[in-house]
Amino acid sequence: MRLLLEAVRPQFAYASFVHSFRDGVVLARRFGTGLVFDVTHCWWEPGLADVIAGAVDLIGTVHLADLALDRPVISRLVPGDGALPLGPILGLLQQSGYAGPYELELIGPAIDEEGAQDAVARSIAHLNSLRTLNA
Repeated sequence: MRLLLEAVRPQFAYASFVHSFRDGVVLARRFGTGLVFDVTHCWWEPGLADVIAGAVDLIGTVHLADLALDRPVISRLVPGDGALPLGPILGLLQQSGYAGPYELELIGPAIDEEGAQDAVARSIAHLNSLRTLNA
């Protein structure tokens, strides 16, 4: 079993002390753990392409969802319904050699209103369309 650290935004300080993917890389290397790359918490980080390329060996899984930037981060959206640059980020992961699992992290009112089954189906369809663009 591999222990994975997950960086979360500072407003979630009650849940973690790791607040950027870059800081997570330092800690993971120091303590011999891996990392969760949560797109909704790390998409905005400066120099993300270089950080991902230098830490792809640490990434154990990638959490995927989308966000509207006018509401709380906990209110996730189906990929493609929000404002995050998911295509470019998935491209960075692929170009860096990431070949591990992806997890949908669909939580919040929009997901509850749509229903999990429909939200998952639309997520998969959208992410598959991005995969063909990045291939």
